Amino acid sequence: MTFGRCLFYSIFLDGETLTLFAVQKLADGLPQHPVVRGWRNFMADLMEVNPDRSPVCMLLTEVFLAD
Repeated sequence: MTFGRCLFYSIFLDGETLTLFAVQKLADGLPQHPVVRGWRNFMADLMEVNPDRSPVCMLLTEVFLAD
């Protein structure tokens, strides 16, 4: 299934906190877009980030997938 430029949409569960996270994979290079880079810089004080300001990733259980 393709929603415009969205290649897939998944929902993951953090079993430790019971928090759900939604993720979409886009067809273009959005992580390199200036708006995304600006958002990452703005949010860096509020979340765990890597040295390049990309979000820290962890393994989660996938509970839904639309592709």
